[in-house]
This record gives sequence, C-alpha cells and structure tokens, in this order.
Amino acid sequence: MKEKPGFLFNIDEKGLGAEHRPPYIVIRRLNKTQTVTAGKSKIVTLIGCINAEGQQIPPYFVFPGKRMLPSLMDGATPGVQGTVSETGWSSTEVFKDCIKGHLT
Repeated sequence: MKEKPGFLFNIDEKGLGAEHRPPYIVIRRLNKTQTVTAGKSKIVTLIGCINAEGQQIPPYFVFPGKRMLPSLMDGATPGVQGTVSETGWSSTEVFKDCIKGHLT
C-alpha cells in the first residue's frame, strides 16, 4: 500500500438537513446565541471519497424522494452525481449504485 497510495480510498457519508428554521430565541444581551435545529427535517446525504494521495472524487448525493428529478442536480459541478431514497439516507442499494456507477 505504501507504493500505491492512490489505490487506498476512504468513503464517508454525512446527513445534511435540508430545512433549517431555528425557533425564535430570547436571550439576555451578554449571552451568545446557539444554533438550534429541528430533528425532524428532511435529510440529504452526501457521500464523499478521497484517496491516500489526497485526490477526491466528486460527491454523490442522496435526496429524499421516490423519483430522481434532473432539476435536483441543477448547478452541480461536473462529475457530481446523485440518486433518491425515500428517507434521503443511504442504504446498501444506494451504496452499491454509488460504487458501481460513480466510483468506477
């Protein structure tokens, strides 16, 4: 592996809240406001991949829904791909699709 670090990859996923509406917060003047997020918002999952040389593969998004709409990828940089799942979370099938269709 030391001779070919470009073949060693790390893949991770991160759930991103699609809606952020913090509640109205009343504080005293000297207190710092902390961000408050709702736990039941829709999730968009980002799957990222980088190799040991620092080369990254464009992200793969998982949007909540039943059908992939081309408009979900409007404004995406070249190479970015995505799919949908009912919850917006990745699954075994989503991960397989990402590996087979996006990383190869």
